[in-house]
Formats: sequence, structure tokens, C-alpha cells
Amino acid sequence: MKKTFLILILFFSTFTFGQTITDITKRDTIYIYFKEGVNQKKKEANKNSYSVLEEKCNYEFKFDNRNFINLSERKYLDLDKYDSKIKSDIKSVKKSFLRRNKDIIIDLNFIKKYGLEQTYFLIRTKKIYLIDSSETNCNKILLKEVAFGRVSYSAQE
Repeated sequence: MKKTFLILILFFSTFTFGQTITDITKRDTIYIYFKEGVNQKKKEANKNSYSVLEEKCNYEFKFDNRNFINLSERKYLDLDKYDSKIKSDIKSVKKSFLRRNKDIIIDLNFIKKYGLEQTYFLIRTKKIYLIDSSETNCNKILLKEVAFGRVSYSAQE
């Protein structure tokens, strides 16, 4: 019984992301773990966006109508990349990537802990890859480079 309990604790602790703001600040690349649920929605591409960017999908972290971050998966992240014909990066890596890089993977709990405003200003200048939990198969996960879409937050006093 004690062995089973210990194994369960070790299993769940490997999948919780234990990063700090210092860990995130030091890095130029950040990974965001997305698992569709109450505060996380996967949406169709924005029809009003630039068609040349070829937006594929939107990932939204939303707490209410005034507090949300929208990440956009596109063929080209912005118009400068479009002009240079630099496509968004997509990588396939082993699932062990989650455990090895847990200090630079942001999830919903991190956003709740530090707030949307602080999270946004912390990562807005960094290269961002999204990990969609629904797109994992076998022993592989997909890392997709994303750009910010719409962002809204209530200022904390």
C-alpha cells in the first residue's frame, strides 16, 4: 500500500509545473501547456485577421469577459515574417520534454497564481511555443510556435 502511494505521488509530481518567475525571466523561449477545459478554449481562426498570415487556430485562456489571453497558431507569425517567408516553427519531441523543461513550461495554474497582466508582460517579448495536450500521441508531443492575438486584463490595484 505504501509503495503504491509513493508511486502515485512521484507520478503526479512529474507532471506539475514548478517554475518561478525567475526561471521564466531568464529564458528567451517559453512553453505554454494547453489543456482544453473551463478556462481554456480552442477556437477557430479569426475571420477578421490578415489572410496572408494564414491563421489556423486560436487558443484562449479566459477567466471572464475582461480577462483573457489569446494565442494564435499561424503559418506566419507576423507581416515581417511573411515578407521574409519565414514560417512558424513546429517541432515533434518526446514526452520526456515535459519533465526535463518543467521550469519553463507555463500552465493555467501559473497564470492564475501570477495573474494575466503579470504573465503577459513576463512573456510578451519571448519566443512562445504551445503544447496542446489533445495533440499528443504515442510518446510524442507537438510544439507549435504561436503569437499573441487579443489580450485583455483588469489592472490590479
